[in-house]
Amino acid sequence: MAGYAGDWQWLLSGTERQGHEIESFYTKGPETGSERVAADPQESTSTSGQIKLIYTPSEHHRLMLIADMLNGSTQTDVQSSVDTLVRGVLITESLGDDERERSRIQLNYEYDNEHTLFDKFLLRGFMQETDTLQNTKEERFGAVSRTDPTPIALDRTRSSRFEQRIRGGILQFDKSFSGWGEHYLIYGSELQFTESTSLREGATFVTETGVQVPEFTAFPARDFPESEARELSFFVQDEIRFLDGKLTVSPGVRYDEFTLSPREDALFAAANPGVETASFDDSEVSAKLGTLYKLTDGLTMWLQYAEGFRIPPFDDINVGFTNFAGGYTSLANPDLEPEQVKSYEVGLRGVNAEVDWSVSYYHNDYDNFIESLSMVGFNPSTGLVEFQAKNLSEVTIEGIDARATWFLGERFDALEGVRINTAITWLTSKNEATGEELESILPPQAVLGIGYGMPEDPWSLEFVATAVERFDSQQQPTNEDVPRFFEAPGYVTFDLLGHVRLAEALNVNYGIFNITDKETWIGTEIRGRTENENLGRFTAPGRNFTVSLNYQF
Repeated sequence: MAGYAGDWQWLLSGTERQGHEIESFYTKGPETGSERVAADPQESTSTSGQIKLIYTPSEHHRLMLIADMLNGSTQTDVQSSVDTLVRGVLITESLGDDERERSRIQLNYEYDNEHTLFDKFLLRGFMQETDTLQNTKEERFGAVSRTDPTPIALDRTRSSRFEQRIRGGILQFDKSFSGWGEHYLIYGSELQFTESTSLREGATFVTETGVQVPEFTAFPARDFPESEARELSFFVQDEIRFLDGKLTVSPGVRYDEFTLSPREDALFAAANPGVETASFDDSEVSAKLGTLYKLTDGLTMWLQYAEGFRIPPFDDINVGFTNFAGGYTSLANPDLEPEQVKSYEVGLRGVNAEVDWSVSYYHNDYDNFIESLSMVGFNPSTGLVEFQAKNLSEVTIEGIDARATWFLGERFDALEGVRINTAITWLTSKNEATGEELESILPPQAVLGIGYGMPEDPWSLEFVATAVERFDSQQQPTNEDVPRFFEAPGYVTFDLLGHVRLAEALNVNYGIFNITDKETWIGTEIRGRTENENLGRFTAPGRNFTVSLNYQF
């Protein structure tokens, strides 16, 4: 709901969501254990709300207050863990209870009045707090120690909490003026502080007596030390129009300064002996230049050059986590260098009564490319797959994005209302040191759709085909005794989308997806999985549908 009265405007919004697990391709099969192919049963709820209040006491001043919140919870019956063995202990029940909370408050002050240095300025302050809690409760049956092999009933709990607090502000000035062309200048500064902390706790008890059993892992523990990051930036950008607006040139420059400071943390040190924590600070000046030129009324060309800079994520520099049940471990890398990139893009867009199309080519040259959670390989001495963030000295990523909509009715009267939509995303990457592609890059895909009607028409219908290329692994083991990594096959899926207007303000939107009920995987989500694993639970949903009702008043 929204309304206004005099100098005040307000808005209230709220959302309540309830749902179950997202199904895999399989809905039947083994009920429990590592061979289960159906998704684990799950129930989730979330509640969110937002309040927006605007006060405009005069034409030059405007105040806006925004406050929003989100609470959510998810309960999972982890049937895929039941009846499995972990270090010789049988899991008889596994329940997950995840909770998340987020709150944000933001205050904007806008001043709009022509001055020598600015025409208007924006002052924004904000604060956001996030709290994520994951609880696991398991019932087990096994021995409590190597010296006493008698199996007994055990209760095991695990709790993992992540908290983050972000505070910051933005000051931005806008100025329009004439000189050599028509200028629209933006300049200002941003400052942000981020505090992050995590905590893992756990215990195991004898079900009958309540006596606590010694753990393999030290608790309480942290996966990374308590850390604070500071980000400071200054920026300036000008948009200059020439030739009566046909040519637009947008130069810009930005200075960024980053500092990451881990605190002395006894809990992290105790849980990760021998792991040294490291601080990080760096700064960089980045430039940008964009041009837009209207070749004709219906044809526009753009060129852009941009430099980028990214510091290593704090949980890549300082991390310590091992999941024995999952068979993997994460290794810290305090020697990570900041990532730098130079990007080039060229594109064309054409619009006329018959066709609306665009095509762009981009080329990115990275130095010290940060590949988070890069797979190091299988460590036979520990029996774990190791992951570690690393710098790739030189990486090239390039691609083409193209799309077109052809309104056939403009050419053929008998096909009035019929349209064809196409889109292609082609990506390629290369680690210049090895010649291999990056496994974190999505494979190319193409979309082709034929439809009738537009959203403003009484009804519409569109048939869409999507083709995705095979996902190839670049790090297959050379040892025949080590399982090969799974490579997600390419696929083609078909969807049917549309809407029906039941009344002037009432619309029903619908969609049927994966009509042929094809088994598919998303390659980047299963990298690192081997061919001899049960991969059924990692499949995307089979045939599914959605229906929504929209009423406007």
